[in-house]
Amino acid sequence: MNDLPADVFNNIFNYLSRPEIYTFSLVCKKWNSLAIQVYRKVLVIDDYKVCLAKLNLASDNHSQYFRNGHLVQKLIFKSERRNAMEMNRGTRESFRNINQRPLNRSEFLLLLDYLPNLEEINLTESGNFTYYISFLLYANLQHIKKITALPFESCYGISGYHEYFSTCFRFCGTLTSLCFEFTEAMNDYNYRSMDILDILSQFKNLKQLVFHNRYRTELILFRVQELCPKLTELTFISGDVSSSRMGVQGLSHQRIGPAIKLNESLQHLNISLPSLSITFTSYLASYLENRLHTVNIDVTSSGVNNWLENVGMDAALKLMKKLGQLNNVCIFFTKKYSARGAGLTGKIKMIRWFQVVNAFRGNKKAVCNVKFYGSSSSQDYFTYNASENQLVLSYGLEDIDYYGREEDGNIYQFYGSLSEFALPTRPTSIIGSEIIDRLELNLGLTTEAFVTNFLIGVFINCVNLQYLKVTDYLQLQASRTRRNNELNGIRNNLKMVHFLNGAPTSNLFKVVSTYLPDIEVLVLGSRSILDLKLDLTVFTSFKRCYFIIQQTPSYCRSVTIKFEYTDGKKQRYYYDGKVRKILVREDIQTAIIDGYPGRSFTFTCEKDIEFTVCFGSNESLLEFDVDKLRGSCYRIPTYLT
Repeated sequence: MNDLPADVFNNIFNYLSRPEIYTFSLVCKKWNSLAIQVYRKVLVIDDYKVCLAKLNLASDNHSQYFRNGHLVQKLIFKSERRNAMEMNRGTRESFRNINQRPLNRSEFLLLLDYLPNLEEINLTESGNFTYYISFLLYANLQHIKKITALPFESCYGISGYHEYFSTCFRFCGTLTSLCFEFTEAMNDYNYRSMDILDILSQFKNLKQLVFHNRYRTELILFRVQELCPKLTELTFISGDVSSSRMGVQGLSHQRIGPAIKLNESLQHLNISLPSLSITFTSYLASYLENRLHTVNIDVTSSGVNNWLENVGMDAALKLMKKLGQLNNVCIFFTKKYSARGAGLTGKIKMIRWFQVVNAFRGNKKAVCNVKFYGSSSSQDYFTYNASENQLVLSYGLEDIDYYGREEDGNIYQFYGSLSEFALPTRPTSIIGSEIIDRLELNLGLTTEAFVTNFLIGVFINCVNLQYLKVTDYLQLQASRTRRNNELNGIRNNLKMVHFLNGAPTSNLFKVVSTYLPDIEVLVLGSRSILDLKLDLTVFTSFKRCYFIIQQTPSYCRSVTIKFEYTDGKKQRYYYDGKVRKILVREDIQTAIIDGYPGRSFTFTCEKDIEFTVCFGSNESLLEFDVDKLRGSCYRIPTYLT
């Protein structure tokens, strides 16, 4: 290990935290000399070190105290009292209020003089951002690349932001990272009588740019990246709905397509807009190129169905097809209001959604992780990561999709109805449920009838399913021995069923046993409304059963577990809420047991199954893992002679 070159150690340090690097430095002299250089690249000055810095800057041994200053590349001011100081907007009054004295300007600048190779400064956690940022205008920072900005909503008014930007402009020749907020007030500021685009063009070495557009409606997204030829990452945010609408409308009068080329250096693109108009949708489709490493599009005030209604399927599919050609991409829609679309049924919306998925998937052989959510604030997203070769998709269901029908603006709830929400079959869709590898359905209030009907549809259509979770009802997953992600039919894939809420009802158990007869492992709890009889012989490959006695206040009563074997032999176990186990033979104490109010569970099974009883709660049932059995689990000695 000691013979490794220094470059190898430096690469290792890149994956370690600061405390881990410090621990690394204590191993031996060689490791110390290598680690300490990396550790001292970052200097964190907290409340205590501010006091030390003030004392040493005023002493005769200041050169000795800052002797390693040439190693520092990143400076962070951090205060535990920053929230109290920020309440006073970073004014000097706040220092007196909390009895803390920050560095004054001469001390601050003297400190920076001892850090000649400083590349990054972060004052956002100091509580004194506005106070300290003004001092940087007078600093001699020859290598500065980044001055971290406060989140835009946290800035102390436009004057505070002007101080930040003026400081950045002071070092525009060396900065590689910039956060810029463009507002009407910023436009009136008119720094050095320069236009905003001319200002940005002065940052010749800029590689990362966050551009928050709140004002200029005719400003084109890709015009910004053209001004900075070395830009590798661009984040473009439009936070105001009205200005964004005006901005995308103005695109019809601007150059679109190949007239403005995408920078060769641009690798990462992040866009956040309240909505995507048809013009901007086409604009993106014509601009995006496959060489981009990552693209993230966040539509903050529109669901996917609203977008499809507004731009039409042709324009939407062109953009999704272009996005699907990228190796790392995400498009995210957030609907913050209860809009239902133009009278579309859940089935039609689902067919259209699968059309969009088909365009996004393209000719990839990737499997899909699909999540359906029921919420008044739905989130629809489409993501793909080439390294994992998996699509992750989310669709926000509206109430009308799964609760019932709507008349005169009112929803009539029929919880068991699936007439308006259905996974499309192959004849009605180019692509359908056969692409789903993992499926999650997360609803609030629902019924067993809804769940059982949904499961039947899934078992019939999602033939390649490897994992399924339905609200708090059940979780199904593939065999742990699955190889090479091969898809070979749902019966062979799903091997374990985990009932998350307790014991299944007869109807729910019947659906699972009918469509998945090859189940090998069963996990269930003692929470049940009725006494249950579960026939495990319907599972042709059944091996193990885990039964969790849920010791909650409302279910901490007696539990009787009965076994009826196929050869006619019977056994029963009894738990009275106090003791762990009592073996009761069929011919004794029958009257006493039947007199208790607890639930009974009768299992019809073969003699060679494993049956394990555990004691826990509702939470322990939800989190139960067959590979991590606790000490409170024990195996019942079944089929005693």
